[in-house]
Amino acid sequence: MPNPPRWIRSSIFAAFAVGITLLVLSSSPQAQVLYVTETEVAQDGQVIMHLEPIECEACIPGIESRLNELPSVKSAAIDAHSRTVSIDLTESGVSVDELESVASDTGLIFRSSD
Repeated sequence: MPNPPRWIRSSIFAAFAVGITLLVLSSSPQAQVLYVTETEVAQDGQVIMHLEPIECEACIPGIESRLNELPSVKSAAIDAHSRTVSIDLTESGVSVDELESVASDTGLIFRSSD
C-alpha cells in the first residue's frame, strides 16, 4: 500500500492535534469561583454579598460548603436566582474585611468598587 502524499499526512496530524487539544480543554475542571461586587451588613447582622452573573451554577455547592466550614461562619447560603450570598456569623465582632479575607480562599473573588 503506497504512503499518502505529505499534505494528507500533515492534515491528518493537524486534525488529530486540534482534536486532542479540544478534548483536554473541555475536560478541564472549571474554576470554582464567584465574583462579589458588593458586601453589606443587614440590620440583623447578617452579611449579604452581591454577585456578578453566575457562570458556574455547579460550583455553588462546593463554595457554599467551604464557606460553612469557616470558623466565624454559623451558616452560609448562596442564592443563584437573586445572586446573593447570605452569611450568619458566629461572632458579632468579625468585620467585613476579616470575613472577605478568609472567604477569598473559598472561591469568592472580591471586585474592588472603585
